[in-house]
Amino acid sequence: MRSALLLATAFALTGCFGPRIDVSPMQGFYAVTSSTSDLVVILPREDLELMDKTDEGRCFHLESADLSVHGCFRPGEEYLGLDAYFRNTGERPPPVDAKGSKIGEAEMLQWQETRNGKTTAHAVAHWVKLGSWVELNVWTRADDGPRKLKSYLREVVVKKN
Repeated sequence: MRSALLLATAFALTGCFGPRIDVSPMQGFYAVTSSTSDLVVILPREDLELMDKTDEGRCFHLESADLSVHGCFRPGEEYLGLDAYFRNTGERPPPVDAKGSKIGEAEMLQWQETRNGKTTAHAVAHWVKLGSWVELNVWTRADDGPRKLKSYLREVVVKKN
């Protein structure tokens, strides 16, 4: 009994229980992995800094002065398309001006919102492969926001780790 308790304590202290996310800064990019997935997400660095790792080891948040990136790893079978994504995640329906498209292997939806006189460009992109769903939400207040987000997402690579 005592050895089982010691073994359980050792697993808990080393993080062996539950998912774990790793955001590794490299020269010019971040490599993001999750213990729940066989994928690695390669993100352009763009002066982004790690702000948080959340949602039980599945999500991360990076931010710079003019760009925010929030990403999550989820089971692939949970992704049912862009329309279902907005319905099932509690997000409000996509704005009327939202434009859907493919960007490489990802489905992407892009839109702009204006609040208090400030316009923010948003994009959400989804990759589903090897049993995993990678979701990236990016937003910016830059003047060329839609172009900047699309350009950023074109540089993202999602591949087998």
